[in-house]
Amino acid sequence: MILSLQKPTISNRDTRLRKTFHILVSECISPFAGAGYIHSLYVVLLLTLAASPLGQVLADEIDFDRDIQPILSDKCYACHGPDEKQRKANLRLDLKASALAKRDGYLIISPGQPSQSQLYQRITADLEQDLMPPPHSERSLSPKEVNLLKRWIEEGAEWKEHWSFKSIQRPEISSDWGGHPIPFIFTNLTPLF
Repeated sequence: MILSLQKPTISNRDTRLRKTFHILVSECISPFAGAGYIHSLYVVLLLTLAASPLGQVLADEIDFDRDIQPILSDKCYACHGPDEKQRKANLRLDLKASALAKRDGYLIISPGQPSQSQLYQRITADLEQDLMPPPHSERSLSPKEVNLLKRWIEEGAEWKEHWSFKSIQRPEISSDWGGHPIPFIFTNLTPLF
């Protein structure tokens, strides 16, 4: 048997699951419970949540605004962003239409197909002259960021507009509550004690 002295890596999924377990345990367990009981409950919750659909949602959810936009902004927009004077190859990655457009017979981002996406091909290129961001730019993508971009493209490259560009929609109000939330809340809440 060979023992590894490498520190185990903790994925984003593990971090989210751990935070969720901590919240569940801290809300559900009496402060007088023993350490052994709490440890056992952590293990049971970990196994239960990891096997549940909620665990999969926590583990696999990629959000454009939270996960992808910061990568593009930090690593790509300096050369492929809104500044015309700094823009290279006449490519904008800050606009959905430009990033998903076909250019000279190929797609920059091909939703569902990372191997067909120039973006993915360039961030994983073996040749230094093809690699993006360029090595001399003092920007580089971590393996985690490359994996996030790949998964995002595989999942369809959902692109969300910034919330400030979305039109405001008035929420629909149910007609069964008389028009004002305060009386509705007080008449429909069951007493806690």
